Amino acid sequence: MAGEKILYVCFDFSRLVSNELALLVRGYDVTTVLGTDGLIAFSGYADYSRVIVDEGAPGDREFVERWLKDNYPAIPVIVLGDLRLES
Repeated sequence: MAGEKILYVCFDFSRLVSNELALLVRGYDVTTVLGTDGLIAFSGYADYSRVIVDEGAPGDREFVERWLKDNYPAIPVIVLGDLRLES
């Protein structure tokens, strides 16, 4: 999966850099959007093989999952917790 294009939806801004770095170190080509507004404003979903959603308010996560599945059903949506690198 090295070089795979991932869209990362960040809700927990305190973890933005560490989570993005964890994906980059694993070889993913990452584009990050901030929260629900960033996701909806973004275009170009066809270029991405999957969307990763980090921890956020449960209502926000549920809305994002539903919105993506309704509008882009072919793109897998993965909801993750902590993406930080292990020491």
